Amino acid sequence: MEETLAPIQVEIKPGNPPTTSDEKKYYLELSKSRGDHVEWFMAGSNDDWAVIFQDMSPFHRQYFVPGAHQSGGIVVDSGLTEYKYTICADGKKSDSPIIKIVP
Repeated sequence: MEETLAPIQVEIKPGNPPTTSDEKKYYLELSKSRGDHVEWFMAGSNDDWAVIFQDMSPFHRQYFVPGAHQSGGIVVDSGLTEYKYTICADGKKSDSPIIKIVP
């Protein structure tokens, strides 16, 4: 298994789409076999944001907040399912990349 050394970082920007460390804008493609995982953060702040998966989550949890901001491993198999989530930061909701799990 090829393992990811660092998490894929998603920077939260209140009222704006987040920025991802792999520079993909709409889809965030993650691989269970590589050991991909995500770390959400908001520069300059640690206290007023939440990531909430709308239906299902490809991770153990449905939501992430400061102090619980790392996804951990992927718990679903690859496939056609798209995992949609919303970011709430400083009282604003942002469109977020859709996560797809690839082989």
